[in-house]
Amino acid sequence: MKTNLSSLLFSFFVLFSISCHSQTDTAYYQDFSNGFPKYWTLFDANYMDYNWHWSDDPAPGIEGPFSANNDTFRAQSAWNGYIMISGDIYNSGSTSNPIMMNAYFQTPSMDFSEVSASTIEWSQYFRYCCNYSTIKMEFGISEDGNNWSYRTLHGTVIPNDYSSNPNIKSLNITNEVAGKSKIYLRWYLRGASHYFWAIDDILIKTTGEVITITEQEINNTSIHVFPNPSNESINISLESNQIGEVLQIYNSLGQIVESMVIHNTSFVLNTSHYAKGIYYIRTTSSKIQFIIE
Repeated sequence: MKTNLSSLLFSFFVLFSISCHSQTDTAYYQDFSNGFPKYWTLFDANYMDYNWHWSDDPAPGIEGPFSANNDTFRAQSAWNGYIMISGDIYNSGSTSNPIMMNAYFQTPSMDFSEVSASTIEWSQYFRYCCNYSTIKMEFGISEDGNNWSYRTLHGTVIPNDYSSNPNIKSLNITNEVAGKSKIYLRWYLRGASHYFWAIDDILIKTTGEVITITEQEINNTSIHVFPNPSNESINISLESNQIGEVLQIYNSLGQIVESMVIHNTSFVLNTSHYAKGIYYIRTTSSKIQFIIE
């Protein structure tokens, strides 16, 4: 019963605090059953909206002309949705001048300060094109959201071959996360032009007391917006230490409206094309609400 209750709480992404008293236990589980988690981050460094996205298609990427014969994703909870990226779809079948994927999805801050040991596991299924030495299928860990250490994930799978299905990836992350009060996790694809990468059933196990995910950090804002409410444009002011972070704007449904890297501490954002409603600006370290009238 404890595990089922934890899974339910985590899938709705509410504030949680699950005890794991001196044993390895499930401290976090994400099966993407409610779509892309509200406070997670998506970013496409090509600025073409070639992002990871939520899907419940039985076989990932089958809309792509080179992926029509993909097998059904066999992750345990793939039936209720998973996260994927498909270069095949974004490149519309082009082989002459394809765009290389350069996109990631990322968790909000996680608190491992009471954790003494931890592993992370997930199910994946992938195929990539076209160079083993330049492809970067990576899992990253950061303490500040800016400086990352990455591990390569595609192993011995060569270009154009399929991975096992599901391909269960398990990593010991104790050295990077144990005792740390702020940890971000990221899944990043770079250098692949076609095919797909699907991920589901992310499971973090710990030895120690608790892992917590809270909204305290992102509500303690260092973003300033004026005028607010607005209709044509807003002025955004940030702290100098936020330069280099990703700034994303969400609507009230949790959908990403815009995404960009912060290069200046102040700038004007055109909002004339926004529908009326409540929006949220979020960076790695801050969050603020604004209204379009």
